[in-house]
Amino acid sequence: MPYSPEYFDLQLRFAGLVAERLGLRSAVAVTDYTALQVSMNLGATPELRSRNWDRYCDGLAIWGQFFDHSWRVREEPAKILLSAAGELSHAEQVRTCFPLQAYRPRSGVEVFYDFYGLYSA
Repeated sequence: MPYSPEYFDLQLRFAGLVAERLGLRSAVAVTDYTALQVSMNLGATPELRSRNWDRYCDGLAIWGQFFDHSWRVREEPAKILLSAAGELSHAEQVRTCFPLQAYRPRSGVEVFYDFYGLYSA
């Protein structure tokens, strides 16, 4: 399914606010604080993606909360995002603009297997 125009618009609006509030060039804000480079595969070679796999996955996961199955914007979370971006004063605060955070497990897969009674052959 192709991305909707809203998919690009929200991320570019966010990047614009981040650039303005933090004194960054727009291109830096787009590449560092949106999922556009990742989702459009712009300049990301397989080697680069494998070296930055956590950032790659986090970028997609954290932006997914703003879109429905058709890539249309979910209005309430988007309002929270843009409002928080308009209040930024430090780069460390950018992650707090996102209502839901991306989490990753800290244990090995064996804990999951044990909990659910699954065993590999």
